[in-house]
Amino acid sequence: MLAPAGQDTGQIHSVALAGRIPVCEMQVPPRSDTPGAYGISLLIAPERIMQGIFSVAGAIIGAILGPLATYWFQRAKPKILIDGVSLSVDHPSSTAPAKVNSSLKRRLDNYEGQTGKSRELNVTEGVNESVYVSTFKDTQHWLANDIEISIPTLQEIAKQFQALLLSKRYTEAFNVFATECIPLFWFLEVSCIRGELGKDFPDINYSGRVRRHKIITTDKKGLQIPLGGPYDIRIPLVGPNAYQANIRELSRRVSKAFAYEDDQALLQIANHILVGAKRQREIGQELLGLVNSELKPYRRIVIEGVISNKGRTALSLSNRSKMVILMKGYTYSRNGKTEQILDDIDIDLEVGGSVGVHKPAEPSDHAIETHEYDIDFSSPLVITPGQSRRFACRSKSTLHSLSNWTELARVFKGSDRKCYIALGLLTTRGDVKPVYSTNLLFRDLVQAQELPRRPHSRSA
Repeated sequence: MLAPAGQDTGQIHSVALAGRIPVCEMQVPPRSDTPGAYGISLLIAPERIMQGIFSVAGAIIGAILGPLATYWFQRAKPKILIDGVSLSVDHPSSTAPAKVNSSLKRRLDNYEGQTGKSRELNVTEGVNESVYVSTFKDTQHWLANDIEISIPTLQEIAKQFQALLLSKRYTEAFNVFATECIPLFWFLEVSCIRGELGKDFPDINYSGRVRRHKIITTDKKGLQIPLGGPYDIRIPLVGPNAYQANIRELSRRVSKAFAYEDDQALLQIANHILVGAKRQREIGQELLGLVNSELKPYRRIVIEGVISNKGRTALSLSNRSKMVILMKGYTYSRNGKTEQILDDIDIDLEVGGSVGVHKPAEPSDHAIETHEYDIDFSSPLVITPGQSRRFACRSKSTLHSLSNWTELARVFKGSDRKCYIALGLLTTRGDVKPVYSTNLLFRDLVQAQELPRRPHSRSA
């Protein structure tokens, strides 16, 4: 209740509800500005003040923590698994220039000419590293195929042909020769290239002897000796342009040896095939060594693996990353002196993700369209929620252009130093957040991770 006007009581009166805590207290002091008037001041209960503070604070904290919690549970969560570290030419640069080894190119062109393929290496001055390396990798492939498969197979056929001739089993001998007659004839062409046609294959006069088989000129490119079975002997009339006339004469003399079943001339043919195949295999091995040496300066450090995103938002990785090899304190000998590397070595990397590459079918009866995978180093790597993608990192510079590259190669072979990579996660704010892999040994992981055999089971 209020005091009557004009009465200065200075009392405190409570406004309360029956059985409840007072909501407020009212103190009625006299007003100093107006005689006889009184002012009213409200004193809010402490319990109500605290309730208000907690409500406001809760709203503020909720407004702050809500988005943070949403971000925390829905953020991108990259996980890196590295399963390959190598010194490799598998991912060459498409912008760096290459230096063409003209001498080696001529030798390889000549080798192919001797085997009848006549395919020149399509590399010229000014070619980039990617084209140059890819060309020589193809060369590695067909040289290895010649050395390990093609030439040994032809050698075995020539040995069978020789053994059957010695047993006078001409029909079987001719059928064996007919299965691979064209590539077998390539080894005979070496005599023409060397200018030794007359010495190796003298022109024999068969007058007065019975011809056992016909010689048919199928077209300007070859001769055919029908055998009456699934195969006929086919002898080419063409070869490298510089030796065309000699090769045509060689074809005529070889076909006559078959037509008249001249065992001495045929044994000489078998012997020359074996000698030519052996020599060609040795040349191929020498050239393969030179090709391997030619590719070495283009080796780069290559890291391969899988990156997965277990979050609920997509993530993007920068094309630039870094590899750190823990080389601090590593000692080595140079020019008779012991030296030490004072810090870990950083190597700039370029990152790329796997992309599908459609390859149309070749013009062949058995060719089919295929989808292979390549690595794109030109665009950021995007991984959607729940996705795993194959990736590769290559050193921005070749191994030979890095400082201390000999020590790096030695450490890689010795497998006694660790390394890790740092990938750059592109954030929505436009900056880069580092994501690190675990430490692993700097060595060839492909060879190191060979799977063991299944453990022996007693119940098996």
